[in-house]
Amino acid sequence: PGGIVARAEFLARRERGADALDLIDENKQRLAPTVRLQAAISVLRLAGPASSPALTERIDAACASLRRADPDDFTLALLEAELRGIEGRRDDAVTIYRRLLEGGELPPLPGMIVRNNLAMLLARGATTGEARRLIDEAIAAQGPNPSLLDTKGVVMLAQGATDEAISVLREALLEPSPEKHLHLACALAARRRFEAARQSLAEALKAGLDVRRLDADDRERLEAVEAAIGKSAS
Repeated sequence: PGGIVARAEFLARRERGADALDLIDENKQRLAPTVRLQAAISVLRLAGPASSPALTERIDAACASLRRADPDDFTLALLEAELRGIEGRRDDAVTIYRRLLEGGELPPLPGMIVRNNLAMLLARGATTGEARRLIDEAIAAQGPNPSLLDTKGVVMLAQGATDEAISVLREALLEPSPEKHLHLACALAARRRFEAARQSLAEALKAGLDVRRLDADDRERLEAVEAAIGKSAS
């Protein structure tokens, strides 16, 4: 099974997303439902959700079929929420995550994942307070790992605590990723430290940042930081 998933991801990276999904479908008897859906979501991320409406439609149909077959499966629900977030269907993702939290006490790791992902989606406008509570709960339960710190930094930035956000986002970069560099660039630009923001964005690009493969929220963040940096240079 691992070889099938790796081959599908290889095809997706080479802009052969349809072939990747065909491979997953051809091997559905060998792959557990959760593995199939996770592989399909990975294909969508690698192919670029913004530029792959046909892939999105196929994966939506597969997700709906799997959820009908096993509507109470926690992992399938978690994957559906992840898919909705990638697609930019924030309200649908939030609804699923909240339903999972309301369904009873979750084991530590799944609870951390749900709280972290929901906090990232709520890191805007009137829901930043709820987002901060969720990410603080996740960190209290699992410790300050870099992924959780990245989310906390994004939430703090949305709350207007820019200097604190910069500090936390720098700490999150102990395990670097293109998205973490992007989030730091956003915080630096918000503090009007445009040269530092430009450098952080350059690090994101060097690490492999690809606008086609960003989720809807990070595409918005990229557009905003590029606009801020561009204005500072004019």
